[in-house]
Amino acid sequence: MPSVNLQQEISKAASMMNSGRLDAAEATTRRLLKKNPRHVGIIRLLSLICRRANKIAEAAQLIGKAQKISPGDSQVWIDTVQLCKIQGRFPEAVRFAKKATSAAPKSEEAIGLLANAMVWNGQFDDVLEMLQPRIEAKKITLPMFQAIVEAHHHLKNWEETIRIAASLPPESNSKVGRDARRDIGMMHAAALERLKRQPEAVEVIRQMHAGGSVSFEPENAKALNRQIQSIWQAERFESLVESDSSNSEVPVFILGMPRSGTTLLERIIAAHPAAHGVGESQFLGHAVLQAQKLGRAGVSGIEVHSVATVEHDQLEKIRRAALVELASLAGRQERIVSKDLRLTRLLGIAGRCFPKAKVINLTRAPADVAISIWSHAFRADGMGWSTRLDWIATMMAEHERMVEHWRGVLPNPWLDVVYEELAGDPERGIRRVIEFLDLPWDESCLRHQESRGGAIKPTHSEFQVREAVNTRSIGRAAGYPEVAAEFQRHLDAALEGD
Repeated sequence: MPSVNLQQEISKAASMMNSGRLDAAEATTRRLLKKNPRHVGIIRLLSLICRRANKIAEAAQLIGKAQKISPGDSQVWIDTVQLCKIQGRFPEAVRFAKKATSAAPKSEEAIGLLANAMVWNGQFDDVLEMLQPRIEAKKITLPMFQAIVEAHHHLKNWEETIRIAASLPPESNSKVGRDARRDIGMMHAAALERLKRQPEAVEVIRQMHAGGSVSFEPENAKALNRQIQSIWQAERFESLVESDSSNSEVPVFILGMPRSGTTLLERIIAAHPAAHGVGESQFLGHAVLQAQKLGRAGVSGIEVHSVATVEHDQLEKIRRAALVELASLAGRQERIVSKDLRLTRLLGIAGRCFPKAKVINLTRAPADVAISIWSHAFRADGMGWSTRLDWIATMMAEHERMVEHWRGVLPNPWLDVVYEELAGDPERGIRRVIEFLDLPWDESCLRHQESRGGAIKPTHSEFQVREAVNTRSIGRAAGYPEVAAEFQRHLDAALEGD
């Protein structure tokens, strides 16, 4: 195949990937790789597609192949760093980022990535020292700027965080630029809050959410939830044929709103030597898509709920696929915890596949959760509802309705945990959780912040959960009385609606 045509094919596959057509992109790229098995660009693209499809093991295998073929290619090492971040391998991310800068010492992309990798790894002073010459020379790119702000933020240099964040110059409106600027705005607002300057923080948050397109239709979200509830009635869980797979208690499902403490609870459990956490892995939805051959159907779509009516043999395929993916992510553990935010809608699948798996429902003061969500820089293309208080109220009301539905129909053992009680008396609360999971007590669960290792996956709450359990965030909404009152009005209206 002529090189020009090959490049066109690669570009076409990349466009498919960027538009969300992962299956088509994967099929095209695999065909290209079969004909060009040592083409590093194709290998990198397939690794990226696998990464986005959550096929992390294969993504790592492919990028390892690319490293052997082209060890001097900085882009290969840059891809490796991003993969390490997803896996929570932060020291390795730093090491590979240094390889990228060695391969391309003048690459601003590589230097910016190294700075951010050092932040992920907690090397805050080192980041500032490394970038000081660039600061003095005024040769700072947006990723470097973000790393500087984040380093000061985690060092609790609040005034410096505010000063630097406020100096952010106008820059590109590309997606990457908007995401970075929103992250900087989030840290700017958090620093203002730490200094009790909440009115200023509110203005920064509003600016953080301004501009850019956000796609969210509350009525569509409500309609989808009603459709799911109509599918998953109690009879869906009756007369299930038992098997070793169906009786598995390995999966543990944590149900909760974003920023409600689900990551903290996952880390506490994962600190136990017989447990592991897989974060927001979509293993359950992936198993359904694979077994049902649903092609490009998404994990959040209605198609996956076809599992409500499948027979035993097909259920067994789904169960086995799910357990295989869990084992690939976490090894052989007695309990593997998932806190996938999609569980609010997918819990029926969990109940039909694994009716003996434990479900932990975590709740937290609604206003505190709302303020935390609203002040956070979630990606607008995935959680656009997080940018408006009325939308947050809608999603919270819908979450409560779904939780009550699942509570009434699921056969699974169920435990309610209140975040404020867990934070107020950690040992009592944690012992209760570990007992519910039928695990022997282990003191390491009281020191989850010391047990990072490989038993965790990074999330938006990564740095908060590196600290011991504390009550600092309880009552946070009191510092934002006007915002909290506005949210409560929206929530009351949403709860009263149908």
